[in-house]
Amino acid sequence: MPYILNGDMVDIDGEPRLESGTLFVPLRKVASALGASVDFEPSTKTAILYMNDQIATFTDGKKSVDLNGSDTPLTGTPFVESGETWVPVRFFESALGYKLSADPQNGIVELSQ
Repeated sequence: MPYILNGDMVDIDGEPRLESGTLFVPLRKVASALGASVDFEPSTKTAILYMNDQIATFTDGKKSVDLNGSDTPLTGTPFVESGETWVPVRFFESALGYKLSADPQNGIVELSQ
């Protein structure tokens, strides 16, 4: 599935996945393509996203994210698979202010500022 990020088509290893009605994307790969960084703490299965002045902490199995010290609900529960944290794509829209267009049937996810 192609990703379109800020108007550019980007080849990201890890197609978005529809799980229980929620579209998930690989956090590190999408964040990196958007110019952010992600650290991962394997012992707690926690991923920390650093994007501009935002810090978001995702914990495997927890249906919310700690965003700049505030607990923010998510549309689905993040999970870790093969060393990659998968998060609901709507997080980028609702918490980080990106415009989102997701069309799983045609295989396109578009994020833009």
